[in-house]
Amino acid sequence: MNEEFAKQLCLKVVYGGVLSEEEKPVWDSFIETEAGQQYLSQSSEMRLVLAGIARVDLIPTVPQNLAKSFVATYRGKIETSQSGVYLLGMLSVAFLLLGSSEWLREGFSNHAAMSLLAGVFLGMPALITHVHNKRVRSENDVIGFLKENHVKAKRISNRFVSVVMVLLPSLALGAYWFWREDFDSGLKNFTWCLVFSLIVTGISLGVSRVVWRRANPEAYDWWQDELQQMDSV
Repeated sequence: MNEEFAKQLCLKVVYGGVLSEEEKPVWDSFIETEAGQQYLSQSSEMRLVLAGIARVDLIPTVPQNLAKSFVATYRGKIETSQSGVYLLGMLSVAFLLLGSSEWLREGFSNHAAMSLLAGVFLGMPALITHVHNKRVRSENDVIGFLKENHVKAKRISNRFVSVVMVLLPSLALGAYWFWREDFDSGLKNFTWCLVFSLIVTGISLGVSRVVWRRANPEAYDWWQDELQQMDSV
């Protein structure tokens, strides 16, 4: 048995690769030996160590046809979503102009404040999505980039920022009404805004997943399996 080749297969398995029919017998023979078990253990430990300092564990060997199909479908989604980004951007500018004109014409009023708030909170997701889409367009390794973002999103600090981003519109609206009227009014508007935001976010994510999977079921299922394997490590 070629030990160097067997070690290469061991690394291939550790980093998420799929063995061919010709490679499986070599792998089975190697892993039954004490040296094979020891090398597998050391390789697995090294992968965990590298998780915090390198991207090597984020870019496993993948079936090339599924990887290419996924990247093509994802890039297509990016291009399609740009029309929605432009629409949100135009609505944001319209609300900001409306609120500014009312503010200059009539001074501080509920209509002016609500228009300005609407402009800001429509512009925020549009800007974030636009920056993400621009980065994906210029990224050569889309799969590595998305997996790296998936790992970063699980960090406590990033999860905290995500929660704050969801709560921010509701908190701002509640604080405004609390300042204008009283605590009960602020709490009521905060609750309604939060419920509405969660419903819209949930529906948007659900529709996006359904449309994504319908466009390319094999690539979608492969990507979900890749993320699950990353989360289980």
